[in-house]
Formats: sequence, C-alpha cells, structure tokens
Amino acid sequence: GTTMALIANEIRVSKKFTNLLVVPGRGGLGENLEIQANSIAAKMAYNLGAGYKLLHVPDNIGPDILQVLKANTQIKNVLDEIKKIDMIIFGIGTAEEMTRRRGLSEIKKDELKMKKAFAEALGYYFNKEGAPVLHTDSVGIDLNDLKNIRHAICVAAGASKADAIYSFSKYHKDYTLITDEVTAKEILNIK
Repeated sequence: GTTMALIANEIRVSKKFTNLLVVPGRGGLGENLEIQANSIAAKMAYNLGAGYKLLHVPDNIGPDILQVLKANTQIKNVLDEIKKIDMIIFGIGTAEEMTRRRGLSEIKKDELKMKKAFAEALGYYFNKEGAPVLHTDSVGIDLNDLKNIRHAICVAAGASKADAIYSFSKYHKDYTLITDEVTAKEILNIK
C-alpha cells in the first residue's frame, strides 16, 4: 500500500487519459486512508486525467459476507471492470509484514509459519519455492486473473523483501519488476 501510494502521488503526465479507467485491484485493509486501495486508485486516476471506480469492500471478510457483497449491483459492476483490466500494478510483501497488516488470527499465523510462507501478493501467501500455501478471503484480482493480464508490473523495494520477491517469481515469472539496486543485488545473492 505504501509503495502504491507513492507511485500514485508521483505519476505526472502531459496529456490526459480520458479513455482510461482506474480500478483498485483489491478491497481495503482498514489502514490509513492514504494507503487504501480506493484512495490510491482515485489519486492515480486524478494524476492521469482518467476515470475511476471504487470498490467499497474490506479485503478481509468471511466468505459468507463476501458472497452477499458480491451480489450487490454496484460492487458487482466494479468487480466486472476489475476482471477486464489489461494492466495491473501491484506490490509484494513479506509474509510476516502482511499477516500483521491483514490482522490474521494466531491460528492463521501459526499455519503460515508451519508452511514456511515467505511472500504475500494479492491475498495469497507463498513459500520459498513459490507454491501458494494460503489464500485469504478477499475480493478483487485473483492469481488466476493475474495470468491473463497483459501487463503485470510489480513494484517492491527494500532488502527485506528480496526473499519475498524471489519466492513470488518462482510462482509467476511473466511480470515486470521495478525495484531498487540494493534489493536487486540481494535477490541475485539468494541461493
């Protein structure tokens, strides 16, 4: 969220993209307004001169509630737009950081430790070999959707994320990674 917010704030264009629609890829995590998926999508759209739609659904809710929300016409319309995207900009976090941010239960945290989760992207947790080991109840882009999106761009930086990036890259290789030099060197040193 923090990295995506920085990107949204820094985008500058000389012409407006009035035919572009920006949508959040996921629901919100209930954190600071500045790093909410809806806030980021709206800011990015504003800076691009594009349109946007918001997804008013929390990212961590139970499956029963999720099904009811998906039946809502307004939410369904946004989810339909999300399924049509041809570009996604997303982040990768460490499993430890994302369990904290998502407020996962101690049982889920223990499960992730037992399964040796290293990375989290799009609500999925991955082990070092890149195998998905846990999926959170969430709404929006799914891993299956990611394989059909023409332009997948991951922005992740910080030496602490090197293992997470490496792990995710074993699962999904067809994406563009934007990172810093320190992180890139750290990734190259992983054995």
